[in-house]
Amino acid sequence: KRETTAWRYWAIRSMEAETSTSQNPRLQEMTASLAKERDFYGFLASEKLDKEYNLNHNPVLIDETRITSIKLQPAMQRARELFFHRDALDANREWLQASSNFIFEDWLAAAIIASQWQWHDKAIASLGRAKYWDDIEIRFPLAYTDIIDKSAQKTGLESYLILALARQESAFNAMATSSAGAMGLMQLMPATAKGTARKHKLPYKKRAQLHSPEINVPIASQYYLSLLERYDNNRILASAAYNAGPRRVDQWLDKSDGKLPFDIWIELIPYRETRSYVRNILMYSIIYSRKMGLTPPMLQRDEKLRLL
Repeated sequence: KRETTAWRYWAIRSMEAETSTSQNPRLQEMTASLAKERDFYGFLASEKLDKEYNLNHNPVLIDETRITSIKLQPAMQRARELFFHRDALDANREWLQASSNFIFEDWLAAAIIASQWQWHDKAIASLGRAKYWDDIEIRFPLAYTDIIDKSAQKTGLESYLILALARQESAFNAMATSSAGAMGLMQLMPATAKGTARKHKLPYKKRAQLHSPEINVPIASQYYLSLLERYDNNRILASAAYNAGPRRVDQWLDKSDGKLPFDIWIELIPYRETRSYVRNILMYSIIYSRKMGLTPPMLQRDEKLRLL
């Protein structure tokens, strides 16, 4: 599709091979237009222009009476109580029943309600149902920050990176379990959790504990740190390994043999899910860093320049 941000980015990249941005007004215009977008490619375009990234925050505005009427639905009330008591299965059933006939405005109201209840994955999913992507407050909540900050201090990772991982992995659903068996806030496989906890003397006895953020986040952060150490502090590779496994990443690196620029390497990752995952972790890190009042670049100099 010509209009996708990826297509626009690669059109710019191919034109850059023949002329510099400063010498080509059309190239300058295309880059400036792409830099308005809040996504991985838009952020890369902002970097080309040495401009701050555009977050395009546009909060949901919805009539208070609609919010109140949905909040007072009996099924919604039951969903809230069950969620509060950590009964995820029944809470989800009640939510499904309550939302079965929702229209666009109802989903927006539901997102606000779920956000108020700190039911973050439901808030994020509700905005997804409404295809409303611009409320950065609801879509990227600063959740579990005490636990995340503690893990950041212990590992030396940035809090915004751990937040990005948790947002991508589970949308902050501590009770999440994937079809592959990954569990909790940062979707740890029990075998990985066991090995990492044993190696770093972190508390962990049984897999059910992975639904507890206090157990999950420190182990997952330590595991991500071990991937960073394995790949010379390169978050592109560490994130790909967190998603697809380090063995696969090693195979991809062998294949590319240190000849590819970072953006081409990401584009050639064989798994669509992992390609998207790596882009999201980097992009979400920027969103969270800005929410925390920090201004790091999306990619460090070495991550940008190193051939993979």
